[in-house]
Amino acid sequence: MKSGSWILFCLLFARAIVAQTFVAGNVNGEWTAAGNPYIATGSLFLAAQDTLLIRPGVQVHFTGGDQFNITGHLECAGETHSPVLFTQDTSLVGDRWRGLRFMNTSGDTSVMRHVVIENAVSYSGALSVLEQPVDFSHITIRNCDGVGLKLERTTAELTDILLVNNGHMSACGGGAHLYLSDIVFRRSVFDGNSGMDGGGICAFYSTLSLDSCLIRGNRASIWAGGIFADSSRVTLTHCVVDSNKATSGGGGMIVGNSGVRFERTIVRDNRAVYSDGRTGTYGGFVMNAPGPQQISNCLFIGNWGATGGALRVAGNTWMFNTGFLDNLYPSIVGDVDTIRHCVFSNPNFRLEVVGPSGFGRMSAVNINGDSTDAFGNLSIPANFDALGPHGQFSLHHTSHWIDAGDPNLGLDPDSTLPDIGPHAFYRLDPVRDVTIELVDGTDDIRLRWIGHEEAAEYWIFHSLASEFNWNSASFVGSTPADEFVVLGALSAPFQQFTYVVIASQVSAASAQLTLQR
Repeated sequence: MKSGSWILFCLLFARAIVAQTFVAGNVNGEWTAAGNPYIATGSLFLAAQDTLLIRPGVQVHFTGGDQFNITGHLECAGETHSPVLFTQDTSLVGDRWRGLRFMNTSGDTSVMRHVVIENAVSYSGALSVLEQPVDFSHITIRNCDGVGLKLERTTAELTDILLVNNGHMSACGGGAHLYLSDIVFRRSVFDGNSGMDGGGICAFYSTLSLDSCLIRGNRASIWAGGIFADSSRVTLTHCVVDSNKATSGGGGMIVGNSGVRFERTIVRDNRAVYSDGRTGTYGGFVMNAPGPQQISNCLFIGNWGATGGALRVAGNTWMFNTGFLDNLYPSIVGDVDTIRHCVFSNPNFRLEVVGPSGFGRMSAVNINGDSTDAFGNLSIPANFDALGPHGQFSLHHTSHWIDAGDPNLGLDPDSTLPDIGPHAFYRLDPVRDVTIELVDGTDDIRLRWIGHEEAAEYWIFHSLASEFNWNSASFVGSTPADEFVVLGALSAPFQQFTYVVIASQVSAASAQLTLQR
């Protein structure tokens, strides 16, 4: 019995020894998960003439002070549930490793998809790219000291990048640092990073475009908790800049000597606050640049700074269809050349900003019958619908922000007048021939309908009444398909529900289906 146990132990021990691969110096070829973990006993080098393929699930562990220098072709092909991991090897040494460096690969495009990089330390970036085309997507960089991602003299579109808890209070750009680069981030998250200036992102002499990105909870020890940009062109579209903090000022963002364009972006609860609780300057955005600066269909809400809650501007600034709600007074500091069809929570909003002649003096009435100044600006509650398709800041169908935007900017996607704020309210096309059926053995129901050829998706609402009532309606869900299962629809007895299915981004109306139990 003891002999058998000893043999089994030896076999398991032998397998444990085999199930690791030590690597150092020049590398190439193919790494698979069968060799896990790959333990770097020194810095790694991928030479210009070489290729390394890293397959799903591979784990590469680095010892303290070592890094991976790449001048050849690297292809990291992870998968959603089996990413490639680069991390430190705590079993050998506790010091952090120095990250991955892509350098001058003569036009060769390296690929990294579904990759995790963690626990590195480098002011040059846990992942850095110098003068190299790259194909990066679905990359997570987390818990790194210094800078998470550094891009220098690089042009790239990066999608689904997650930068979390990186940085150091003496670094510029804890999440990402750009220099002389043209970078587009799509569907990316900068969360909980820190730095001296630009806790989330720092950009110098670059073009930075953020599309459908979240910049949240980043901190700066001096300026710009979220984004710091100098001599750069910055564009934010469909983004959220939320709960970032800086001590001196610009809780959300500071742009100096740069051009800015913000569209359909939410700037929320950013703060400028010193460690002792004193209020710093300008809570939301600071735009110290000659422009042009354009802000359209945005929402600034709950931002806090001693000398301007939402914005500090410096001329050649145009604002359209934007809401300013519950920011520390005044919302805007500086002169605004053009401000049209914007909403302020302060009824005496002419004190909120130095605007053009006639700004804030009520002299007109808009299409909804609300008093406005000569430029369509007004003060009226938003009436948001937290259960709406866009979440907390969806417009309720009774909102007076609907159709109150600047008609000179073109129509909304549903061919109606522009709405104010980041999310348009769609008047939609009817869905015909809706049918209902029970899902066997459950309290669920399935709605089916004939699809609309131009529909992007379908939205389902219901109200607790025998006839549909928008005032009490709730958003149930959405689907691109021509059917939808309502979970637990029959779990509450003796109630009547009216369901509405609408096709989004087409035209006006709705179709009704009443369910009674």
